Amino acid sequence: MVTIARDTHGVPHISGPTEADAAFGFGYAQAQDHLDLMLRNYMEASGRLAEIDGEAALETDVRTRLWRTTEEAEAAYPRLNSETRTYLDAFVDGVNRYMTDHPEKVPRESDSVTSVQVIALYRLLHIRLNEWTMPELGLLQNGGMSNQWAIAPSRTVSNETICAMDPHVPWVPIFRMYEAHLTGDDGFNVYGAAPFGLPTIILGHTSRHAWSITINRCDTSDMYIERTDPDNPLRYRYQDHWRKIDTWETRIRIKTTDGIREERRMLDRTHHGPIIARYGETAYTIRMSAYEIIDPITPLLGLARADSLQAFKQSLASLDIPMFNILYGDNRGDLFYVYNERCPVRSEEYDWRKPVAGWTDRTEWQMNLPFGDLPQIENPPGGFLQNCNNAPWYVSPGDVIRRSDFPAYAVFEEYNGRAQRMYEWLLNNENVAVDHALDMVVDEYNTTAGHLKPLLLDSYKQYGSDLEDPDGHMAGVVAILSDWNNVGDVSSFGMSVFAHWKIKFDELDDGTENAQLMLRALQRTITYMIDRYGRIDIAWGQIHVLKRGQNTYPTGGSSAETESIRPVRGRFNEDGIMVADYGSAFTMVVSLGQTAAAWSLVPYGNSERSDSPHYADQAPLWTERRLKRAWFTPEEIEANLETREELERD
Repeated sequence: MVTIARDTHGVPHISGPTEADAAFGFGYAQAQDHLDLMLRNYMEASGRLAEIDGEAALETDVRTRLWRTTEEAEAAYPRLNSETRTYLDAFVDGVNRYMTDHPEKVPRESDSVTSVQVIALYRLLHIRLNEWTMPELGLLQNGGMSNQWAIAPSRTVSNETICAMDPHVPWVPIFRMYEAHLTGDDGFNVYGAAPFGLPTIILGHTSRHAWSITINRCDTSDMYIERTDPDNPLRYRYQDHWRKIDTWETRIRIKTTDGIREERRMLDRTHHGPIIARYGETAYTIRMSAYEIIDPITPLLGLARADSLQAFKQSLASLDIPMFNILYGDNRGDLFYVYNERCPVRSEEYDWRKPVAGWTDRTEWQMNLPFGDLPQIENPPGGFLQNCNNAPWYVSPGDVIRRSDFPAYAVFEEYNGRAQRMYEWLLNNENVAVDHALDMVVDEYNTTAGHLKPLLLDSYKQYGSDLEDPDGHMAGVVAILSDWNNVGDVSSFGMSVFAHWKIKFDELDDGTENAQLMLRALQRTITYMIDRYGRIDIAWGQIHVLKRGQNTYPTGGSSAETESIRPVRGRFNEDGIMVADYGSAFTMVVSLGQTAAAWSLVPYGNSERSDSPHYADQAPLWTERRLKRAWFTPEEIEANLETREELERD
């Protein structure tokens, strides 16, 4: 018997005799709350999104099929160990059971879900995240951010380990998170979040430990320049001979107003990887270590099953989780951080952030850096670890990880405003209480303003008297900024001005932080705000909102062009309103004592069904910067129970 007990925020607490039973219930519960988006994610992972979105998704499907996600997933499935296959199949059975039980909820022409589709989704997620980190593709500005930290008992009021996690991603279906709690009578007990359609918790906590992930800018993918044969475009040069390009045809079904049309595309690849572009006799290919993973599921299950730090680390040793800063804390006080990456060893004579020659074996990958050789630290002397997408040498005080110990291509990122603020807060607070952690995880201090606002105000002091200001708007804006504490809360006038100013300044910026350009941007800001809002003193929460259905909710945080611990990004619409579409996907603070206690928050709510009471019930919490309790013990769950459902497995 599998039980799905939902608490007052709609979080499913799923229990059964075994892990597999919990997985079955997890599949069923996910389908109850967001079946449409699960199925959409599986379609995207199979390169079939154009069947839903039409022509707009055609090139996305082509890009996916270049990576052969379905074919590689079909090859991977029989190679999974039997326990993992059993778990995966049970999850899929749960999804399909819901579809069978509720055919009226199933989108027209949707087939049953397969385990291969789930593996393909894992693979696509890793591929998309790796594409983000490739400077050769120019996608860095669109990549995800995240925050994570862990504090040892010696630095907390309760003498318990406190961990925080907060991944920041676009709020599109493939990166949205679902909150759940899975338990089995066999000892399985994990609470956390998973992307829509996946059966494993990817960050969260158990009764003894918590772990989190943030994106790292590891160079695990390379672009190659290939020389093709002028007499035969299906051959490319390698060393002193020509090699045959692997070519295949794919057929993509595309939704149109007249029904479905089919388009045929020829795709090709060299031994390095798929060809993404051709220009005359030059082709560009990508080799990606994420493409070469064998089993993306077992390591994630291992992180949840781990009964010790050693077991946790052993789960990562296969490098089948090909990226992420991974941070760990447990109730024994052990802390651990690793700059995790499936990092190929290659010649240091090349700049691997740029395309390299594909016609020589000097640019071939030699092996992967073993897990033990990756940047990592256990139980740092400073008593805390933090990573907000910064380099590993900034995770904790002291020379705990040295840049000189690793090849230049192993780490590319350095520091950022979020990381600096988080580091200084941890360094200067030796008695952290849970309440402090809950406040800091949604901190809205704008670090961009901390840097640029003094320069802007100094520019006004120097040159402001030369500016025409007949209506006093310039002086008014400067007064707003001068009085502002740099916190982007919902009531802030200063954040509204600064967010608009930063956009205008970026349009003019020549890289020098020139005083005249700063003031010209301020003039343009005033013109825009008066034209759009009729005034300059408008609260941030009036123009910076969450939208769910027909309702909007004021929200604080940073804008797309600025930075804070709490990013809530979007683009200003024609009406001057920024509707958030990017930010925290699953925020959690965990205190690990004899009993784990946790607090969490997701955007909107835990259900995608508009008729659910949990469709938008967390939006008010978002506005108030307030996390809810994440009930974990049987007693807590029973005391906060909303519904209980029991399922028999076939």
